[in-house]
Amino acid sequence: RGEPHRRPQPAAAGVGAPPCRTSTTMLRFHRMRTTRLAAGAKWLSSATAPENATCLVIGAGHIGTYLATRAQAALPTATVLLKYHPDFPPRAEVRDLCAAHGVRLVDHVPASDLAFITTKTMDHDAACAELADAPHPPRTVTLVHNGLMPPPPKFPEGSDLVRCCTMGSWDFNPDGSFKVHNKEVPWFLPPTEEARPAEAFLNAAGVPAVRDEQFGWRQLKKYLVNTTANLMSIATDKNCGGMLADPDVDLRMERVFREMMAVLRADPTLADAWRWAPGSDDEIRGMVWAALHSYKDHFPSTYADYSAGRPLEHASLNGYVVLAAGRQGVPAPENAALIDEVLAKLEAKRCAVAGAA
Repeated sequence: RGEPHRRPQPAAAGVGAPPCRTSTTMLRFHRMRTTRLAAGAKWLSSATAPENATCLVIGAGHIGTYLATRAQAALPTATVLLKYHPDFPPRAEVRDLCAAHGVRLVDHVPASDLAFITTKTMDHDAACAELADAPHPPRTVTLVHNGLMPPPPKFPEGSDLVRCCTMGSWDFNPDGSFKVHNKEVPWFLPPTEEARPAEAFLNAAGVPAVRDEQFGWRQLKKYLVNTTANLMSIATDKNCGGMLADPDVDLRMERVFREMMAVLRADPTLADAWRWAPGSDDEIRGMVWAALHSYKDHFPSTYADYSAGRPLEHASLNGYVVLAAGRQGVPAPENAALIDEVLAKLEAKRCAVAGAA
């Protein structure tokens, strides 16, 4: 493993020279992919090659199941394990897909070469603590998330912590297969050596991935999309297309977005990420609304959690806006009201279910 070290990546950070406006990440990705796949066969000198690696995916939801089954299909000689929470057995679609692709479902933390944590952000700390207590923790731990959150308080000694953000979304088709939105957009990782094993494994597994100097902005952009729409979908019982088609909902999303932008622009921890932003709030608003249009009839995963009566991911979404506003000494009434409304709605749903039982 070389010299043990822990290098957590910041929640949102970009490094390097000012951005070049004449090229795009997608173009760079396609030009470099062949070279990176070849280099990925070696990984790092002290690491296991992707085709022989044991990969642990923590979180048997949409994204975790997609990653695990795709990796096992592309790398038949690798060992891919999908961990679910013992209190929440995997749904039938997950069991069927894992059985069809040879992915082993586990309810504990076995030894592995690398791990991808695909749970909700509110469960990341517990997942990292489990890895820290494991007898043989992985060399690289990648947190796949689109929220804003601090490094986990407990983390395996000697492992590298890497963050990853995705622009896609996943749903199960009626036949149990995956419906993937924005499948062609790569998963983004920080431009660090610590992120190289995750990048190599993802590309070898058929999941496009790139270490990108604009990672902080990529993550922040996806955060803006999720924070504009995820909780709003619960408040309105509408999918992305339905929210955009309703003038009243669209106007409320606009207010949430504008308030969020004012708070995040003043957040010093995001200063480096903002260096890569395209310019005005109006330009960024256009990018966010275009992303929402691309999801069409998709319901955010937060809505699926609400429908199932599960805890909601809100602290790393609109909750971060409220927290950052508090640090600045300014209010964030639109975001705070949205959180309160959604949590009250979830509690009412739980009470109704309990009363019916």
